[in-house]
Amino acid sequence: MAFLNIKTTRKCVLKYLILATVAAVLASVYKNMLTLRTYYDHYNLDDRSYYEDVDLKYPVKVQPNLIRLINPSNPMYPLTINAPYLIENPDLCRSVQNLTVLVVFNTATDHFERRQAIRNTWTNDSYYSDLATVRVLFLLGRTTNRIVQAGIEMEFKEHKDILQGDFIDSYYNLTHKGVMGFKWITERCRNADMILKMDDDILVNMFIYLYRLRHVKAVQTTNVYCDYQPGIISRDSKYKWYAGENHFRGVKSYLSFCKGKFVSMTNDIMPSLYLSASKTPFFHLDDVLLFGYVMHKVPGLHYQTLAEEDMQDNSLEAKQCLNIKREKCPYFVIQVGSVVDMADIWSTILKHFK
Repeated sequence: MAFLNIKTTRKCVLKYLILATVAAVLASVYKNMLTLRTYYDHYNLDDRSYYEDVDLKYPVKVQPNLIRLINPSNPMYPLTINAPYLIENPDLCRSVQNLTVLVVFNTATDHFERRQAIRNTWTNDSYYSDLATVRVLFLLGRTTNRIVQAGIEMEFKEHKDILQGDFIDSYYNLTHKGVMGFKWITERCRNADMILKMDDDILVNMFIYLYRLRHVKAVQTTNVYCDYQPGIISRDSKYKWYAGENHFRGVKSYLSFCKGKFVSMTNDIMPSLYLSASKTPFFHLDDVLLFGYVMHKVPGLHYQTLAEEDMQDNSLEAKQCLNIKREKCPYFVIQVGSVVDMADIWSTILKHFK
């Protein structure tokens, strides 16, 4: 009898846990629906007056066929538009009197070593303090791993350079992450001259980058400086950057967009980009959407594309170039395979450029 009672009790507990889990999921879905409903009610996205030019340096223009073209799944618009920040330092920018560049990184929650390597090397402005003042901001979503989350909170206490949003950190949520960055910069960082958006496996030779900002006319008169080109739409589901058949029907190529590994922008365009993103249907490929279609809704922007000799995806070839050509090595956007590579390449750059 005791055995039967234990067995019955276990079944009841299991049944209760299942019901509780289902209830929690439904509550979460309902909460998201309310958030979206509030967003739709507040902005009335079907009202064409919402799409009129706003009082910005770079007005945003409506693209009426964009919803049909993207054919988004629900939710239709990035949830980070009205969502709170879980972790932020609102004084990151305004604590600096003359901020030259804010470097904003897409980074995964458990990339602790990469973030520290970035802080120790090319974003550490003590190496070029006579040229610029630089701050970094790492964009993160939520993690379900309590140990990783505890590590993030400790990291934030030490460095104060993490912005964490209320969404799961994943590849398919990079668009949410990017919109969160646009929002935060618009709200909290109006005093930076430049915004440099990066992936966390890229190193920038800041000596070349800062020189070009000041002395190369094409870059000086540019709002957006990046690897800017159209991209073929992949329909092969083996690749993480594929687009389903329901998205961009009948289209073979996206509009030109910036590859997200390096996007240099003047800060005066950020409010326009945020406004544009807030009324652009969600699409999971963040580079295509945020640095393509969102930017195309701000027609006054001027672009400059990186040349082939500016970029190097092979860290070994980059090191060889630096050792042989020294300060004449043209690569300044370099993909690194490891934190060791980042430290080695930055050390070599200092040897020849400082």
